[in-house]
Amino acid sequence: MQLTNLFTDAAAVVADKACDLKLGGTYGPEGTYNGRKAACFNTPHGKMDFIITHISDGERDLSQEECYDGLQKEIHGCGKGGSSSYTNWRYKADPNEGEC
Repeated sequence: MQLTNLFTDAAAVVADKACDLKLGGTYGPEGTYNGRKAACFNTPHGKMDFIITHISDGERDLSQEECYDGLQKEIHGCGKGGSSSYTNWRYKADPNEGEC
């Protein structure tokens, strides 16, 4: 699904909610039960799936601000969402038609 400007704006709003309500907090290392978190939110233009994976060793806290910043790069970086890895995190934003 192609992200339109309206969907991009809506995705940015739900990304903030996703980070605040579901994706922020403490993560374990990749491959553990708490090394990955996912959230799905409905927008007026379709649904938005977000996945964050902790890709380094040990536990680490993901702040709401760091979470939102990483997801914004995926929302605005490509018209079809995206996935990128940085030092500690892999961020994925995946827009789809329909509802969660």
